[in-house]
Amino acid sequence: MNKEKILQKAQNEKKDERYIAVLTTGTLIGLGMMLVTVLFLIIWNLVHGELIYDYVLIVISQLIAFSVFQYIKIPEKKIYVIFIAVLTLLFIANLIVYISSFGVM
Repeated sequence: MNKEKILQKAQNEKKDERYIAVLTTGTLIGLGMMLVTVLFLIIWNLVHGELIYDYVLIVISQLIAFSVFQYIKIPEKKIYVIFIAVLTLLFIANLIVYISSFGVM
């Protein structure tokens, strides 16, 4: 292909690569800050003898959502299926323990 055809094809796709890069970077920074905050709260609660199941549920749910989205966008990466399965099992187990800590079960 010559340069004009390549340029024309890129313009027809209507993708703003800068916007996608900024959105991706912002998402990763937000995820990182959430993890740092939750890890601080987990450590704080462990030091003070409090339960941490709720914070672990937050982190696991975020990781499940991230893995599901990645698998939808890149289905050839089968490692995300393993992440989704393992994290879902961890989420269910942690949710059961969290609910039972209130004496419900």
